[in-house]
Amino acid sequence: MIAERIPFADGHAFGDVGAYERLSGRAHFAVDPHADAQRDVVDLDKAPVVDGGLVRFAADFMILKPCDMQRGNRRVFYDYGNRATSARCSSTTTRRTAMRR
Repeated sequence: MIAERIPFADGHAFGDVGAYERLSGRAHFAVDPHADAQRDVVDLDKAPVVDGGLVRFAADFMILKPCDMQRGNRRVFYDYGNRATSARCSSTTTRRTAMRR
């Protein structure tokens, strides 16, 4: 769920793409702790289960996107936090940034 939508870098235009906006909110997940895809998650079998044996959890997210998606380059830059750390993107720095097609 998107909780906040604000201009990024005070609405500064970046090249041909133009201005960006920052979306932030919380994503909710439910996984089967017995599924093969989850077998490497440490201690998942110890988490409380609900609704048919699923483990529910949530994570904060922050997305930077062009205000006009047609002007973007169809790439995603992403960042993540680990163990309660919060990775925040600012107009001057990003940690562990990766590019993906």
